[in-house]
Amino acid sequence: MTPPREIRAGQTFEITSRAIHRAFFFAPIAPITNLFLFLLGYFAKKRGIILYGVVLMANHYHLLGLDVLGTLPDFVRDLNAIFARALNVHHRKDDKIWSGDGYHIVRPINPEDVMNRMVYLAANPAKAGLVNRAQEYPGAITTPGMIGKTQTHARPKFFFSEDGPWPEAVEVTFEVPACMQMTRAEYVRAFDEALRAREWEHRAARKAAGTAVVGAAVCRAVTIHDRPRSREKHGKQKFSIACRNAAERHAEMARVRRFREEYWAAREEWREDVSGVVFPNGTWWVRRFAGVEVRPPD
Repeated sequence: MTPPREIRAGQTFEITSRAIHRAFFFAPIAPITNLFLFLLGYFAKKRGIILYGVVLMANHYHLLGLDVLGTLPDFVRDLNAIFARALNVHHRKDDKIWSGDGYHIVRPINPEDVMNRMVYLAANPAKAGLVNRAQEYPGAITTPGMIGKTQTHARPKFFFSEDGPWPEAVEVTFEVPACMQMTRAEYVRAFDEALRAREWEHRAARKAAGTAVVGAAVCRAVTIHDRPRSREKHGKQKFSIACRNAAERHAEMARVRRFREEYWAAREEWREDVSGVVFPNGTWWVRRFAGVEVRPPD
């Protein structure tokens, strides 16, 4: 049985959503990039999401942010649903876009982990052998120089009607995570240094293997009929906690286990119609759709 997702207000998150069959539906070309960032900015504002960083690869995306209101499932549902519908129009098709296993959540625990995940996002194109630097990637990606700067993305004309409810343009700003306790200049410098170091590691690995990056032009030229040449490893366990400190990681794992145990116990009592059942704080689905009582935050 799938473990319950713990959704609490004020949680930092990283989500990953993948295309079905790893198909290259999200080519890094201007119409798709603008569409994604328009929807990202729109739904982030609507659902109370503070954006930290994003990368839209050809067949998946990673997004790091802060769920201020505890509405992350609504945000992902809305973003992925409208993005898929618009992509079907763009590609002149009518089929499924997203993988059936849903989106995956990872929780960074402390400031070091948030920075590590930011670097992971931005270094994704270099790790995949697409480009050497994040700045060279033609798609949606958060680079150090973008932090704190507002970008405007126009409403895509190929999907949205002129007289509809959608705004003509949406502003997108990737913020300095509050947990970092840094000024923008300090954060940008630390992010840039860590990203350069990671990208040099990937460059050294390619040099040792005798390979080179494919370049931005090849990235743009992929089609929905293309797939990665590499084979996907099935059955690989996915981690849901990003924490390099072993003690803190084990403590968080224990806390998550307690949440799940309390959730399953409450769920069994609720299904047996026991009165006065209270679910643990972080319960989302049955609170939202069945109106169960949830314990307030500690």
